[in-house]
Amino acid sequence: MKKSGFLSCLGRAVGFLLILALCLQVLSVAFRPKDNRKEAGMHFLSAHGYLGLPEDSVDVFFLGDSMAYSSYIPMELWQQQGITSYVSAEGGGAMNVGYDLLREIIQYQQPRLVVLEAHMLARVTDINDGILSEAARLFSIFQDHDCWKDLTPESLFAPVLYTYTDPHLGYWLNCKSKAADPTGFMAPTDEKADLSPVNRIYFHRLVRLCQREGISLLIVGSPSTENWNMEKHNAVAELADAYQVPFLDLCLLSDEVGIDWSSDSKDRGDHLNYNGAMKVTSYLGDYLADHYDLPDHREDAGYEGWWDTLEAFRQDVDCR
Repeated sequence: MKKSGFLSCLGRAVGFLLILALCLQVLSVAFRPKDNRKEAGMHFLSAHGYLGLPEDSVDVFFLGDSMAYSSYIPMELWQQQGITSYVSAEGGGAMNVGYDLLREIIQYQQPRLVVLEAHMLARVTDINDGILSEAARLFSIFQDHDCWKDLTPESLFAPVLYTYTDPHLGYWLNCKSKAADPTGFMAPTDEKADLSPVNRIYFHRLVRLCQREGISLLIVGSPSTENWNMEKHNAVAELADAYQVPFLDLCLLSDEVGIDWSSDSKDRGDHLNYNGAMKVTSYLGDYLADHYDLPDHREDAGYEGWWDTLEAFRQDVDCR
């Protein structure tokens, strides 16, 4: 009787869980943003602004946090090398966010190279971040639950149609200038920062995902006197070496890049402004041209719209 009762309870529990999973899946489909506009409930609009571009048209994706969308200018890469690129970044995002972004990207694009912002690896995370990411991966309702405000009966199970393209291709233009104090920046040490287990796990997954998809991976540390130091560099360099992933730390190359901390930061060394981002993008563009076989699309049919985007971007830049 005891065994029979236990099996009966187990059966009811399994049945309940299956019904719950089915309900969550149905709600996930209903609440999923049907467009990549804010009005449709899309979060982090600029990170997903590539969805409005033609499929398989972007060769390089920058993944990161606010350091990425403040440091890399896709339109400059286009003008200089003809490289098509996009910055898919979320402020405060750690490696679980980067991994989720790439999983979505490869559904619509076939990038040749992913440039991972090193700051994501060094961000403080805990097990809850990983649990929430896994839950949202299984059932997007945990991520899109706020979309009920914008739901209509017609939109519940409407087809997905992405119409928005970020005009700056993920880069956040900022012309403000507040001087930084670089005293002691990147002072030599053998100490290493502690990288969280969550970041290590998702970095491992991201590396494996790139390998399966045939995507090259490059880690880049963008210059920041406030967010980076030699301890973080040492930790990321060790991890990159273990996975045989190239690591280009521009914080060690400030002079070569030409960063002037009296004028190239928008917030006292926390993030770069437009002038600083131009220098970083120019340096990185030459590096990519020397180390990766990326096509120059400037004369290719089907890419004429990139010239229009460049012209619009130039009109938006007012850093006088």
